[in-house]
Amino acid sequence: MQKYIFLLSLFLFACKKDDNDPRILIRQQPSKITKYVYDTAISTESKAFDISLYYNLEKERYDSIRFGQSRSFVFDYTRFASDYIAKADYSDISNAYDQLFFDIQNNVLQKYTTTGSPATDSTLLQYDSIGRINKLQYYTASSFLNFTIKYNYKYDTIFQYKSFENASCQTTDTILLSGKRFNSQLPYLLLLNFYTKCNVSISTGLLYALPISTYNYYIPRKVINGEVVVTYSYTADIKGRLASLTTSSVNVSTLKIISQERFVFEY
Repeated sequence: MQKYIFLLSLFLFACKKDDNDPRILIRQQPSKITKYVYDTAISTESKAFDISLYYNLEKERYDSIRFGQSRSFVFDYTRFASDYIAKADYSDISNAYDQLFFDIQNNVLQKYTTTGSPATDSTLLQYDSIGRINKLQYYTASSFLNFTIKYNYKYDTIFQYKSFENASCQTTDTILLSGKRFNSQLPYLLLLNFYTKCNVSISTGLLYALPISTYNYYIPRKVINGEVVVTYSYTADIKGRLASLTTSSVNVSTLKIISQERFVFEY
């Protein structure tokens, strides 16, 4: 019983009291994440989407997560005690839901399925011995959209290999890391979902909102992929938490800005 409660707290609880933690009263899980995109043609920034996370202090778990004004995911924990599955019902479509499958032995999220049962698509996640993601596989009914992302960790660098299952496009990102780490309560996959030549990217959903393991990942500072370079910059709030993250993708051969994105975190 204690084991599954502990796992759920790692992934879905905003904070848990720890008398040895100096941040005992500081919420570490964001309550809202807003993404902005910059249009270089008209020199204007606009909001792409926002994610609001609603936490129940009395029950110490999330009630729901809302994306913009269109959809909320309302959590149902009925099957967690027996199967370690959290169900997320759609607010805008009846009898449609996503499911998150947890590996309680390794404290990781191992599978995410979307849109009903049987699922329309599925994302499988694999990890190394210390809880770092090393493989992500996405499957959907349109097989030409299926893709795989592999992660290879070498000292202060991550080599990220992206490919579609039909081999129509393959690419490698060299991610250079800083010496600082993200809080493990942040949605790591969202922060690594930058511009890619193959357009291999995770669809907007709960993987954008939730952490995937208890590992504290190192913060990227630059990503190199041929002539395309992505730079990261950050700001922190007065409590030392991530307040904003900005990525800028540039073709260094032409000096053309490909994209600029900014994420703002509220607690």
